[in-house]
Amino acid sequence: MTRAALVDRWRTPAGRSAAAGVLARLRAGAPLDRDAQGRADLRGFVMPDTVPLDNVLAGVRLTDVDLSHAQLPGLVLERCVVTGCRFTGANLRDWRVDTTMVSRSDFTRAVLTGAALGTGDPDRMNGWSEVTFTRADLRGCHPHQAYFDRCDFSSARLDGVEFHQCRITGTVFAGPLRRVVFDGRDLAGSPAAGPMRGVDFTGARLDDVEFRNCFLEDVSFPPGEVLAVPRFGPVAARVLAALEGDGSAAAGDLRWLLRDITGNPWFEPGSTGVFVRAVLRDIGGDDLADLAFRIIAKCAAS
Repeated sequence: MTRAALVDRWRTPAGRSAAAGVLARLRAGAPLDRDAQGRADLRGFVMPDTVPLDNVLAGVRLTDVDLSHAQLPGLVLERCVVTGCRFTGANLRDWRVDTTMVSRSDFTRAVLTGAALGTGDPDRMNGWSEVTFTRADLRGCHPHQAYFDRCDFSSARLDGVEFHQCRITGTVFAGPLRRVVFDGRDLAGSPAAGPMRGVDFTGARLDDVEFRNCFLEDVSFPPGEVLAVPRFGPVAARVLAALEGDGSAAAGDLRWLLRDITGNPWFEPGSTGVFVRAVLRDIGGDDLADLAFRIIAKCAAS
């Protein structure tokens, strides 16, 4: 069945009635009809518009439901549990997810532009575990104070996305990353993000990617493209001392960069300093990139 046919079957009078029945079952905690493999076939599902607030699912459990190609823009999930579900190619624009746990689910090629994947509220944190976002469109989404464990963002569109105070572990980022921020700052009223642990960036192309006050453990990057230095505060002081007397433009750029980083009130000396060669080139060309990688690595080893 084509994608259009999957969607159209829910737009007929009989389809709208069936969709209303599905929602009633979900909200009542009643079982859905399932195939021989135990999966509920809701491919192409379209939310009915006959009842106010039909776009809100609160306290619902979705288990082994196939929502591939579903049309669910603006859906609100509150206090839900989503396990083993498929959202392949689904339209999930402007989702609002609140106090919800999503695990072992597939969002391959899903459109999640503008979606709130994290609430920014420490008491309403969302968790995403073993979730595939391969080739998903996540531009403009808001993953604030969410937990991502063993997720796959390979070839996902993340242009301009900022991961604020997120816990990220065992996760893969591959393909182009443009204007992406990983913000691990310890902010008043927000829970600490914790270390970024076991994250794989080796297949990523980092373009204007920023790591703010992050603590990295067992994080891998493309060889030669990223320099990650643990406990960067003391290293930065040694680099600035080593640059004394160097009047080159590259040395001036590096001094400015290090003072800008370490002079911020949110900077923690024990955090990991992360330097991306492509970003350094944008600031001061190959001269700055080469100098920074050489002298920072030397001072880190001393």
